Amino acid sequence: MEKNNKEFETIFNCSNDGIAILDLNLNFLNFNKAYLEMTGYSEEELYKKTCLELTSVEDRERSEAIFEQVLRTEAVKNFEKTCIVNNEKRIRTNVSISLFPDKAQFLLMVKDVSSLKEIEEHARIVSLSELLCNIAHQWRQPLSMISTVASGMKVSQEHGILKEKDIVKNMDKIVEQTEYLSRTIEKFSRLVRVDTELEKINLSMLLNETISLIRASLDNSAINLEINCINDAIVECHRTEVIQALINIINNAIDAIDKNVSSKENKYLLITIQKIANNKIKLEILDNGGGIKEDIKHRIFEPYFTTKHRSLGIGIGLSTTYEILHEKHYYKIEVYNKEFFHNEKKFKGACFSIIFNTY
Repeated sequence: MEKNNKEFETIFNCSNDGIAILDLNLNFLNFNKAYLEMTGYSEEELYKKTCLELTSVEDRERSEAIFEQVLRTEAVKNFEKTCIVNNEKRIRTNVSISLFPDKAQFLLMVKDVSSLKEIEEHARIVSLSELLCNIAHQWRQPLSMISTVASGMKVSQEHGILKEKDIVKNMDKIVEQTEYLSRTIEKFSRLVRVDTELEKINLSMLLNETISLIRASLDNSAINLEINCINDAIVECHRTEVIQALINIINNAIDAIDKNVSSKENKYLLITIQKIANNKIKLEILDNGGGIKEDIKHRIFEPYFTTKHRSLGIGIGLSTTYEILHEKHYYKIEVYNKEFFHNEKKFKGACFSIIFNTY
C-alpha cells in the first residue's frame, strides 16, 4: 500500500497533464502544479471554486451528467469540454474521470488540447486550399476551350462569316465542356462530405477515383503515371477519407518530383496493388523524387513537421494521412526510400506502403 501511495504521489507531482481531486460536490481538494498552471489561478483562488465554475456554460449540463455517470460506472474516459480559466480565457480540454475506491472523491486527469484543435483547424484549411487548387487545375483547360470557342464565334460573326453549322458545332463543344465542369464539381463535392458508414469497395476503383481528382495536377507537372493493379481487391473503409489520404500522398510525391527532377521524360509515379500473405493487400506509391533524408524520415507523419515553408501545407497533409489510415482505419502505413530501375534507368524515390485487410 505504501509503495502504491508513493507511486501515485510521484505521478501526481511530475505529470505534465493536469490532475485534480474533487469531493462529490465538485469542490477542489487537491491539484498538481500542471493543473494549477493550466487554470492560471493561484492556489487560494482555485480552492474557492468548483470544477463546474471552470466549465463553459454550454458544457455545464453535459459535465454534470458525466459526473453522475461516473458515480454509476466509476470511470469515464476522454470527455472533451471547454474550460473558462483565469482572465476568461477559454481552453479546450480532454478529461478522464475516475471514482476513488472510497466513492467519496473524484480523480480528474486533464489535458489541454487547444493546440491540437488549432492543428486540426489548420489542417482543414490546408485541405480546403489543396482542394481548390485541384479544382483550378481541372477547370483550366475546359474554361480555356470555352473562351476560345466563344471568342472565335464572335470574331466570325463580326466578319460576317459565321455559319449555322459552325454555331451548332461550337455550341456542342461548349455544352460538352460545361458538363465536364459540372461532373468535376460533383466529384469534389463528394470528397468533402463526411462519411458516417464504412463501405466495402474495390481498391482499384477507389484508386481510379482518386487519380481522376488530381489527374490535371499530374498532367500539369508532366508526370508519367503508371498503374499496375489487381482488380479483385475489396477493402472496407470510409471512402472519402481514404481518397483524401491518398491525394495527400500523391500530392507530396508531385512536390518531390517537381523539385528534384528537371527532365520531363524522367518524371515517374508508379502505383501498384498486389496481394500478400494472410489475406492482405499492399498498395505502394513510388516516386522518383530522390527520396526523403534519413534523419527526418521518421518524423514526416508528425503534425506541422515540414522541410518547406509552412504556407505550403506540407507535413499537415501527411499527419492527416497517418491519422486517417492508421489511427482510424488501423491500416499499416510505412514510408521508406527505394532505389529501382525503370525503362532501363536507375532512380531513387520515396515509397509509401499501405497494407489493407481484404474481404
